[in-house]
Amino acid sequence: MDTAGWKGVTYLRVDEDNDDAYGCLCPLCNRWFRGSEYLETVFKEPRPLLLANLITHYRHEHLHYDRNYGFVVHYKGYATRDEYRSDINERAKRQYARKCTEWLKANGFTVEDIQKLKGTTPKTVAVWNKKLILETTYKLKSKKVKA
Repeated sequence: MDTAGWKGVTYLRVDEDNDDAYGCLCPLCNRWFRGSEYLETVFKEPRPLLLANLITHYRHEHLHYDRNYGFVVHYKGYATRDEYRSDINERAKRQYARKCTEWLKANGFTVEDIQKLKGTTPKTVAVWNKKLILETTYKLKSKKVKA
């Protein structure tokens, strides 16, 4: 595993027993989970790699995606599994921006990182802009000290 670009990255770690495996930290549940070998071949930068792994983790662990699929398709009107998965992925991207804003900022994530993921919608980019850029700007302006 090439970890040259991981300097200072505390949310990814190489498995000590298996050089090809790595772990990711989920800021929602504060648990480590095993990263995807496939995603490692797709993403060479650590932040988009972690985001892609977090979305997969959210879909499978936080929503129990595979167990809910039949129910959701039948009752919610999704035409295909891919359509459902895309919708869940976008929901996960927005959820991480809303619930983990300070963690994302502290670890140097940007709107550009989320845009590197396949299928990111303008709605999701708008949420990331609002949480990572606009709210930060507003907080800085509101903390002005009176002379």
